[in-house]
Amino acid sequence: MQLAVDHVFTADEEKDYMVKTLREQNRQLTKEVSEKGEKVTQLEREKQALIRELFEVRAKTSRPRDSADNTTFM
Repeated sequence: MQLAVDHVFTADEEKDYMVKTLREQNRQLTKEVSEKGEKVTQLEREKQALIRELFEVRAKTSRPRDSADNTTFM
């Protein structure tokens, strides 16, 4: 009869495993933060373009009494 014996980690092995696991988690989180930052940058650019477009349209169609309202989205 053969019994399955779980491997018991030594303190050093456990420490190495934890360090490896934390490094992998840190790498993944760093990647996610970078991707989210890039997405925020992209959305900010799109927002700026839309605001610029809005003001251009307003400038073409605005009446003199509307000119005080041109800072609404700044």
